[in-house]
Amino acid sequence: MKKDTPKTEAKDKGAAMETAKAVTPAKKSTKSPARSTSLKPKTTTNGKDKKKRGNKKRIIWIVIVVVLALGIVGGFLALQGLGVAVETAEAENNDIAITVFATGAVTPGTSRDVYPETQGLVESVRVSEGDMVQEGDILATLDGAANMAQLSQAQSGLASARSGLSQAESAQRQANAGRSQANAGRSQANAGVTAANAGVTAANAARDAAQAGLDSAIASERALEQEISTVNSLIAEMSAAGLNASNSEDFVDLQMLVVDLEDHLGQARAGVTQARSGVTQADAGIAQARAGVDQARAGVEAADAGIDQARAGETESAIAAARSGVTAAEDAVALAETAVEASIIRAPKDGMVLFAPTAASAAAMGTGITPISGAELMQGSAVTPGSPLFTIVDEDTFSFTAEVDEVDVRRIAEGQRADVTLSAYSGRTFDAEVRSISKLAMPTLTGGTVFEVELSFAEEVPDVRIGMRGDTTIEIETQENVLTIPIDAWFSEAGEDFVYLIDDDSQLVRTPVTVGASTEFVVEVIEGIEEGVVVAMAGGAPVPLEDGMTVTPVP
Repeated sequence: MKKDTPKTEAKDKGAAMETAKAVTPAKKSTKSPARSTSLKPKTTTNGKDKKKRGNKKRIIWIVIVVVLALGIVGGFLALQGLGVAVETAEAENNDIAITVFATGAVTPGTSRDVYPETQGLVESVRVSEGDMVQEGDILATLDGAANMAQLSQAQSGLASARSGLSQAESAQRQANAGRSQANAGRSQANAGVTAANAGVTAANAARDAAQAGLDSAIASERALEQEISTVNSLIAEMSAAGLNASNSEDFVDLQMLVVDLEDHLGQARAGVTQARSGVTQADAGIAQARAGVDQARAGVEAADAGIDQARAGETESAIAAARSGVTAAEDAVALAETAVEASIIRAPKDGMVLFAPTAASAAAMGTGITPISGAELMQGSAVTPGSPLFTIVDEDTFSFTAEVDEVDVRRIAEGQRADVTLSAYSGRTFDAEVRSISKLAMPTLTGGTVFEVELSFAEEVPDVRIGMRGDTTIEIETQENVLTIPIDAWFSEAGEDFVYLIDDDSQLVRTPVTVGASTEFVVEVIEGIEEGVVVAMAGGAPVPLEDGMTVTPVP
């Protein structure tokens, strides 16, 4: 019959295998739990390989001798009827936590990679690994000779464009001044036309008045002449009647009236002459006023010609073209300045400088976890925008980044609690919590596939250093009050899980069981045994346990 072997893998109710820890283990086994991790393979020289093979042969012979000795001792004990001494334990109800185990390293809690904005060769490196910098500090510079030449050329073009714009604006100012003067002259000319037209109007009014005076004078003259003629006719009739100045007072009155009328007639005729002279003067005034209008209109035409000439000297289109040239030149300068600035690598935030990791630095770590630091950047190194040169990390906050196997990562969720142990703090466990789970798979050097899971420390880790290695146990779920037995009491053969009970004759009785979740220390028993039964454990037994074997229980 094939000897039974204790079950050492983690198993979850017939589904995926799990690794976890017990909240209240029944009894800690002396067996080392199996861990699914990616460990760095050990590399040796040829001499070391030979030594290692020699040591391995010696170990094999020692194991063979020990097994034979144990067999002899077990056989002796069986012949003596004492039975094989085996450790035992009771099946107990406990709470167990289902966990996932992974290895990892301390990483900065917040960090920011620094990428070059352009490709080129490193001209200078201004910082060293671990330097503290502030935002905007220069970390490195790239060869920027070509960019500086381009900037100088763009600046010369901008100066030329601005000079052309200045000349066009000066010509425009002169044209504007000429136009202003021409507009002022036209305004004056228009005022002269208005005044001349007013003079014509006044001259026409004066002539109308003079003509009215002449007409009135002529009318007075004609009236006096008619009246004198009438009076003279009366005097002639009176003379024909024999009347004269000596015998008729009326005749004398008429003669005196004629004299008076003739005197008025002389005055009227003088008024007519004067009125005619006024009309002539008024006509002359009208002609003069009209000449003034013509002269004023000629001034307006001259002013219009000056305005047209000023408009011809305007350079608005030239100014628009010059301004467009200046804008284009400014854009060229800005582009060149951007190129020059791109050759200067600056810190995007305050923090500690680390050189960006590379594939070589990842291989040096011997793990799929992205390394925090890489090889030092050297002068003359070729860089491209797609590869970071530095990483700026916040020295005040730290995380633990674990590499979780692809089989287990689907069960990890943000907010799950975890325990972290660091190699630098042997025997101490730090509380942590899952912060984020990477979506990007990473290969390990052993051919596995892992995903990075970032854990945030729930407590302060004294004197922690970036890159410190350690392990984490992430708690997936907790099952309360389930029947458990020590992991060393769980056996499996040909797909059947079973335990060894001890009957009244101190003989082992192979008893099939159905198991569920398991931890590093215990395994859940769903059915097959009850609480309080005593089971035998493989740990410490000198020979493999078998059904019907006589044993001596050791509590």
